[in-house]
Amino acid sequence: MKIGIDFDNTIALYDNLIYRIALDSGIIDPTIPKEKKAIRDYIRENHGNDRWTILQSIIYGKRMSEAQVAGGFIDFLDYCNQMNFSIYIVSHKTRYPAMGDQYDLRESAKKWIEVNILPYSQKRLSFEQIFFENTMQDKCERIKALRCQYFVDDLEEVFLSQYFPKNPQKILYSNVPNQRFITLTHWGMFPDILSQNQ
Repeated sequence: MKIGIDFDNTIALYDNLIYRIALDSGIIDPTIPKEKKAIRDYIRENHGNDRWTILQSIIYGKRMSEAQVAGGFIDFLDYCNQMNFSIYIVSHKTRYPAMGDQYDLRESAKKWIEVNILPYSQKRLSFEQIFFENTMQDKCERIKALRCQYFVDDLEEVFLSQYFPKNPQKILYSNVPNQRFITLTHWGMFPDILSQNQ
């Protein structure tokens, strides 16, 4: 079986990091929840989208090493090893940010993966199975080319894209239950989701 997985906010989580940087920068109120969407919406409303874009460039570049591994993901890797599943990471990630300091975002992500994921993957994952694509369309076409049976993403818009292939079972990584898609709130749930949808 082939399982495709998004990267940002699906494997690598940034909520605490975003909160710390935004708070230290004085661009959010301390009462804002430590949750990416709430922080994003507050910054866009009070400081504009450009300020949010610049903050993202810091998070995904200079401060990438401080991101956290999603809960249960390492155990998920063990499960895939036991089941002999193939894993692919497919991310819509340009090499450089649209605004802010021009860090190599892909290199930052690869270094994080090398430290936080590859040592625990039991050789089920390698850099040959990791793809960073320039556009949403490229991401969807990569998923199709890999013939993934399942794809996990934190963004509904990926699944709703006209380019997303028909075959993969769509799994939304989210803390909030969703009526349109199977929802994964913790990676430890994946075996149960799989058994219920085969």
